[in-house]
Amino acid sequence: MIFGGVFSELRDVRRAQGKRYALEPLLCAIVMSMLAGAKSLRTIEAFIDEQRANLNRLFGTRWRKAPSWVAIRDFLPGLDEQELERAFREHAHRQASAPPGRQFIAIDGKALRGSADRLKDVAARQLVSAFDHDGLIVLGHVEVEDKSNEIPAAQVLIESFGLSGRVFTMDALHCQKRTLALALEKDANVVVQVKSNQPTLLDACESLACHRVATQCDVQHDKGHGRIETRTVHTFDVPPHWLPDEWQALICQVARIERTTERKTRDGWVRAAETAWWISTTSLSAADFQLAIRGHWSVENQNHYVRDVTLNEDACRARHKPAILARLRSMALNCLRAAQVQNITVELQRHAMNFKRLCKCARGNTRT
Repeated sequence: MIFGGVFSELRDVRRAQGKRYALEPLLCAIVMSMLAGAKSLRTIEAFIDEQRANLNRLFGTRWRKAPSWVAIRDFLPGLDEQELERAFREHAHRQASAPPGRQFIAIDGKALRGSADRLKDVAARQLVSAFDHDGLIVLGHVEVEDKSNEIPAAQVLIESFGLSGRVFTMDALHCQKRTLALALEKDANVVVQVKSNQPTLLDACESLACHRVATQCDVQHDKGHGRIETRTVHTFDVPPHWLPDEWQALICQVARIERTTERKTRDGWVRAAETAWWISTTSLSAADFQLAIRGHWSVENQNHYVRDVTLNEDACRARHKPAILARLRSMALNCLRAAQVQNITVELQRHAMNFKRLCKCARGNTRT
């Protein structure tokens, strides 16, 4: 079966009477529709209707017509989210390549804005995702519980992965002692930004840079889009008893990142500068810090932005278990990344016109 048969272990809770569409081929068809540019339940129905003959040959089914978008809407919430997440992670593991050396994994949250219901005073659901810097593969998700935030969800994600030897990169929200300690318990490490939400730690980092000589320095330049950016990273080893007691055992290194940007305007070049502070639970070179920090923002540019602009995730109005469709979108996006697609918008259009090309991308690294 396509997608490596990862849907075969999912339980089908529907009644046996009148069940026209088996669970596994229907889910495969839904993900394939997303790979062909379907952005709503109605366009999913239209894709299955147009490609029904090809899908029947591919899956060995005898569908006489496509399921209606209403039937798809009622079918998806019946799936068990935990089982679907396990299936997704198995598929993502097959898609992800294991690069040599360190592997950096960004953890960040995203709101499913279309799931909000203002009339019922229901806030948008949030998903915290783990994103591989190198392969640009979404590795897994955890949904943020009601009346909670991303911090405990990120901790659950780290604990559930248990990826020894990996380095998790996070923004300043996750600069928490519990998060760092949990990663170390799992034989993993954390690189996280420090801001004013941890004022004592931030003051200690600034003081360290004033009184200690940097162990390493790395400078990189970028030019493009009417600007010139220079990023300078200085790393500082943490001496004993320098940081607050509760942080001392968790932090191995402090990094100062100075960014200088020159933008071209009508009146000439405008210069801006900023300084950011990051900490690490392991010793990294200044060049590795550059990779980790630059790579962390790929979760915004290569994942969140693509989901919103190309896959129209924020426009999806699913309010009951919206994370199910989000996981299926992640699976489709992972297939495109594993195929090393450069222009996702164009590739979706090619898939809509070429069913063989679509099947090749859907199989990806899941051949059994």
